[in-house]
Amino acid sequence: MAKQLDFEYGSASSRPMRALFRTGAVQFTQTSATDLTCDIRDVEALSASKSDLKSYSNLDEFAEACCQHLIAHVDELQLHRLLQHSELRILRSSNKGDYFEWRCWDGRVTLTNAGGSHHFAAARYIAGKLRLKVPLSGRLYRHSLVREGVSVLRDGYLVYAVGFPSIDQFFELSELINSTGAEWCARALPLPHRGLSLVLFFPRADKRSLEVASVFHDAKFEEFGERLHVWAHRPHQWSH
Repeated sequence: MAKQLDFEYGSASSRPMRALFRTGAVQFTQTSATDLTCDIRDVEALSASKSDLKSYSNLDEFAEACCQHLIAHVDELQLHRLLQHSELRILRSSNKGDYFEWRCWDGRVTLTNAGGSHHFAAARYIAGKLRLKVPLSGRLYRHSLVREGVSVLRDGYLVYAVGFPSIDQFFELSELINSTGAEWCARALPLPHRGLSLVLFFPRADKRSLEVASVFHDAKFEEFGERLHVWAHRPHQWSH
C-alpha cells in the first residue's frame, strides 16, 4: 500500500510560513456544536473500523463487502438484532463517547465511533433496503473554514494541489524547488481527501516563489485557493 503524504514540508526559509498555520496567528478553521437527530441513512461515513474504510466509496459498498454474514437476512428481525449490538453507542441514552461530525470540505455526516462499524453499516444497509427509519441522536460538531482566514491566505499565497504517484517523486520535486531558492510550504490535504496529494503554498511576496508557481499554473495544476473559497462558503448543514 502506498504511504500517505501526511506531513509538513518546505524550504528552510518557509519556517515562518509553516508557523503561521501552527500558532493560530490567522484562524482558518472553526468548530461549533449542537444536538442532532437524524436518520441512520443520513450518516454517510464512519471514523473507525477494523476493516479498511478507505477501500470503499460508501457505507453500502462496505456493508456488501465486509458484512455479508450480517446482511444475509434482510428483514426487520435482523435489523432489530443488529441495533442491539453493545458497541452502537450512538443508540444508547448512556452514550458518552460516539458523536457526529460534519466538515465543510467533506459535506458528509460522519459518525465518530469507537467500535461497531460492521453492525452499524449492516443495520444502515438493511434499513435502506426495507425503507425503515432508524432515528439517531447525539452531539454534532461542525467544522468550517473561516472566510476571512481563507481570504488572508489567498491574498498572501498562490496555492496548488498536486498529486504524486509516489513519495519519492515528491522529494524529487521538493529538491528541484529548493534549488531555485524559492520560499514554499507543503501540507497534507484534510480527510477524506488525504492520500498521495499535497497542497503547495507559494508566497506572493517572493519573486522566486511566483516564478515556480507559474510553472504549476502553466501545467494546469489546480489552483486550490478557489476550492478553499468554495468550501468556506458552503452553507452550514445539519443545523437543526
